[in-house]
Amino acid sequence: MFEVGEYIVYGCKGVCQVEEITHIDIPGSNKDRLYYVLAPLEDRNGKIYAPTDNAKSLPDRRQSS
Repeated sequence: MFEVGEYIVYGCKGVCQVEEITHIDIPGSNKDRLYYVLAPLEDRNGKIYAPTDNAKSLPDRRQSS
């Protein structure tokens, strides 16, 4: 599991920072599921919600510093 503050490479969105790990309140979503809230460095106003338990949607790799 990634931690808040880490930088990761996420598919075609590129480098993102993990801003939060939380449950989301979106109609139709599983309220018990945890999600990474990712902020792409190229679009700081954008947000990506990736389930922490879904291997297909997990980020590709950690960004080394």
